[in-house]
Amino acid sequence: MRNVIFFILMILIVPNQHADAALGDIIKSFAAPNVGSAGLTWDGTNLWYSDEAVDMIYKVNPADGSVLNSFPAASVNPRDLTFVGSDLWNADIFQKNFYSVDPTVGPPGNFEFQKAGQDYTGLEYDGSYLWGATLDPVSHIDKMDLSGNVISSFLSPSLGTSGLAWDGTYLWNADTNTDMIYKLDPSTGAIITSFAAPANDPMGLAFDGQYLWSTDNLTNQIYQLDACYAAPVGPIHAPPGIVSMLTMLASLGGWAGIGKLRGRIRKAKHST
Repeated sequence: MRNVIFFILMILIVPNQHADAALGDIIKSFAAPNVGSAGLTWDGTNLWYSDEAVDMIYKVNPADGSVLNSFPAASVNPRDLTFVGSDLWNADIFQKNFYSVDPTVGPPGNFEFQKAGQDYTGLEYDGSYLWGATLDPVSHIDKMDLSGNVISSFLSPSLGTSGLAWDGTYLWNADTNTDMIYKLDPSTGAIITSFAAPANDPMGLAFDGQYLWSTDNLTNQIYQLDACYAAPVGPIHAPPGIVSMLTMLASLGGWAGIGKLRGRIRKAKHST
């Protein structure tokens, strides 16, 4: 009987998440704010998107793609975005500069450093270091301090390295040459896994704690993608009947308490 009740509780209380999920599945998509999809990042609640056709940066509602705020980028050809603390950083491939801006205020922001001769198409911050994906002199990914000094680097999976995302352990990299998205070991660059991007020119990447988000420069769509991570565990809401049963069980001192109660009932019956 005890095993049966436990089994029922598990069915009713614990949802079976990702039962049919596959890595890279499109959860949903919506139109990007403009036609030059480039960079993407996540601020904990909303997406931030850069557009190299109009040199703008947009704050985007992830529920429906509506624009919540926008301002001009610090330079032309803004590419990838990342947050360093509360500041929004942006790499541009025209002047090869890295900028930061308070997103609640907007430009002009601050010039951080320049990487002359290199087109950094991807940018991410892992809480300690910057990661930059660059096409020059050969497609590779740099680990940098906040002054732009390169600490280490490794070759990108292919020749079209683009957007980067950090999931807390691994680095994700979009590639416009293979139209693939790769999960990488940040210490070696080894490919952990990969999947086909949702379209043929993947650019920016972001990770929201459960899902990946990707922009595409051909479709100008923003895609929410299954990264096969479990949802953050929140409060468990059991049906009222189950709650009542658990409350009663706890008040009796668990299964041992029920045994004592049964013994008392038997004694009462025999004494009458």
